[in-house]
Amino acid sequence: MDFKGLKPGNKVVRKNGNVVMTIQRYAKLYNSLVGWHTDKNFVICTWYDKDKGRIEEIIHQRHLVKVKSRDIPDVKLYTRPNY
Repeated sequence: MDFKGLKPGNKVVRKNGNVVMTIQRYAKLYNSLVGWHTDKNFVICTWYDKDKGRIEEIIHQRHLVKVKSRDIPDVKLYTRPNY
């Protein structure tokens, strides 16, 4: 079993990428023998892209690395201009 112990709410990055993603939940997969089941090896990750908006993808945990909070750059909150 490859389960690394990543949990929903963790900030992660792909081993070959640089986009910080948030784990939303464990993925539900279909197996013809047991039907639908939750597999803790696969997680649903989300992140935001300027052009495409919110992106959601199912990724195996072995392709992810947990990011420490001090490694995440500070993001300025968008404020509406006063007209």
